[in-house]
Amino acid sequence: MGIQTQHRSAFVGIRPPRESCLEHRLEVAKPVNPQFTTPPHIDVDVSFANGPWKCAAIEAKFCEPYSQKPRGLKRCYLDQTALWEGRPNLRNLAEAINPVNRMHSSLHAAQLIQHLLGLRKQHDKSFVLIYLWFDVPNAPDAATHRQEVESFGRILKSDGIAFVSRTYQEVFQLLCTGDDGTHRLYLKYLIERYTHSAPAVESP
Repeated sequence: MGIQTQHRSAFVGIRPPRESCLEHRLEVAKPVNPQFTTPPHIDVDVSFANGPWKCAAIEAKFCEPYSQKPRGLKRCYLDQTALWEGRPNLRNLAEAINPVNRMHSSLHAAQLIQHLLGLRKQHDKSFVLIYLWFDVPNAPDAATHRQEVESFGRILKSDGIAFVSRTYQEVFQLLCTGDDGTHRLYLKYLIERYTHSAPAVESP
């Protein structure tokens, strides 16, 4: 299995046949409404020929949860009536963080909701949103972030929206476990790069 196919499947915890992964693209626009000035952009977009989803959209965060205050959701997204059908719980969350997000200290929920609306517009229900973030062991801020991510995931699950959360550490472990040694140096580079430049989060 090539590193790209292995990399894609590690995010979702499955190993699809190589031929099912068509391509992956970076910074892909997922317009919610053509009249909006700036569409949401997915960090990594993986398309599949078959399987449960046509698209796996990866939103990756590194230092952002520990350094940037989450913003609220603009009203114009709530006005996209058709895109909210069948999503009452997500809609309730969206209303709660409009126009200011006072519910989260680190999760950029408004941005994730914008991605979800864009994915719904472009792919209907045939997609999974994958949230990649960096955990900091024994750090209260990281524990809080995990709680906020898990709460967000429960809301999406209640509306039948496919959502997967993975930490960088979990993905690295999955990649190393599935590697036969062919990509040892590349995996070593990834681990050293992200471990050595880990976010500075105060520990107790």
